[in-house]
Amino acid sequence: MDIPSAGDHPELKTLLKELHAGNNFSFILADVDNRQGTNQISINRIEITDLAGKTYTYKALHDYLIDFDIVHLTDLNTQPSRESYRLHDGTEIDHNEAVRLYDAINAQRHSEFAKLVIPQGQGKMLLVGPKLPELVTSMQVYPSSVADGIYAAPKQP
Repeated sequence: MDIPSAGDHPELKTLLKELHAGNNFSFILADVDNRQGTNQISINRIEITDLAGKTYTYKALHDYLIDFDIVHLTDLNTQPSRESYRLHDGTEIDHNEAVRLYDAINAQRHSEFAKLVIPQGQGKMLLVGPKLPELVTSMQVYPSSVADGIYAAPKQP
């Protein structure tokens, strides 16, 4: 795993800023090895714990973006009915901006880093969460095929 992700992911950073997701996020790029698998898998989340015992949760890109979906409202009490679009924080945006952002969200949800890894395959998944702590004491990985987390160990030299 690249912690933090070695890639800069500029399109995703721009999209998250446009969705008012703030600047307090970082990425983890996880290698997924499903060569022994019989089902498609993904990594749903990763939990990292720091020295103080605080847990930092990183969600799969697809799941992270759900938190910032655009809300489409229709007011049927007005004639003609009024449609509006809002970001997760309540900021109203116009129809064209909503369509543009929706398309950008959809493109990220279907990017190479958001796909399931097929049986006998390998892939990479991008996870998004808060800024990483200076020191990590433990890390649990939650693949789609396992209910409980799996403790991850650092790579040995």
